[in-house]
Amino acid sequence: MSFYLGILLIKIISQVTHKQNTRMRENNNAQQRELLIKQKNFRNYPIMEGKFVSNIQERQHVYTFKKIIFEFIFRIFQKQMRNQNLIKNFKQSIMNTIIYKKKGF
Repeated sequence: MSFYLGILLIKIISQVTHKQNTRMRENNNAQQRELLIKQKNFRNYPIMEGKFVSNIQERQHVYTFKKIIFEFIFRIFQKQMRNQNLIKNFKQSIMNTIIYKKKGF
């Protein structure tokens, strides 16, 4: 009787350790995947508040939000600037500040 209980105990322990090992392996794979994404494609991701935005929908949301802000600012000042060069330079400078700014707006 104690022999069968010993075998049953060994099976339970081996199943628990197997589950723990698979969880650890999955966590390591997920962390390695995130690191590879950050290392290889860090230039493709917009930076918002110093963090990488990796989800495609979040990236699209960040781009559209920046575009809306840019268009709003440009339309406000477009009526005041009659010279085409001034408008072009202003548009480029605003776009650069919106794209390359890392923290907030």
